[in-house]
Amino acid sequence: MSNNFPVLERPAFFDGQRLTAADLTTVQTFHRELRWLHNRSLHNWGIAFGYAVTGVRKARTVQIQPGYALDCQGRELILTEAMTLAIPAVADNGAGGPMTYFLTVAYA
Repeated sequence: MSNNFPVLERPAFFDGQRLTAADLTTVQTFHRELRWLHNRSLHNWGIAFGYAVTGVRKARTVQIQPGYALDCQGRELILTEAMTLAIPAVADNGAGGPMTYFLTVAYA
């Protein structure tokens, strides 16, 4: 686990307290950080399901199917709709052989 362990302070409220947008944001931040800590502590990063990549030989695009993955910080990477991506215009690897591409996804 990385050294950037989050400082988690559970928000507490009392009866009759007027809650502001900042209070509700604090609650959401706490739960998000706790979920990310859980994900990176008890699960591994990578694709959980989906993100299938398909294409046709010599085509200029590939299709990526919906999926769910975790990054190394435990953050969820969710693709809800299939998408099409262009393949860079490179004919070969410089030695006449085929090119290898790596498809990556990052938390926005």
